[in-house]
Amino acid sequence: MRRTLVISILASLTAIFVACGEEQPEAAPIDTTPIVGVMEVPIAFRNDGSAPTDALRIEANQRELRVESVPVFALERGRIPAAEITPEGPTKLRTAIQGAPSRSRAAITFHGMVGYGTLARTAIAISR
Repeated sequence: MRRTLVISILASLTAIFVACGEEQPEAAPIDTTPIVGVMEVPIAFRNDGSAPTDALRIEANQRELRVESVPVFALERGRIPAAEITPEGPTKLRTAIQGAPSRSRAAITFHGMVGYGTLARTAIAISR
């Protein structure tokens, strides 16, 4: 009896606090730190290649794929999840690319352990 009373009081108080219209916390700022470090792509840095400054930035490591520093989806050991793959390309990736400001170039930075299929599907999504 006492336990039921305590639970019902806590449920009522929770409902009151939720209904009071507390301000929503502000969205966390986007982390623009590259997710692929300099030591993870040594070949690209040895060739003195530099990305254009006005390019659409796409990067991926074994855990996630980002477009303009915004995570698009989590990768499964460097691979795009099977649920995301369609004949037209990964849906969320295409949507993120189309939602980004229009640019004629893309700077792609992928970790060496990201699957080739992920790179190929990303290139297809960019070209459409």
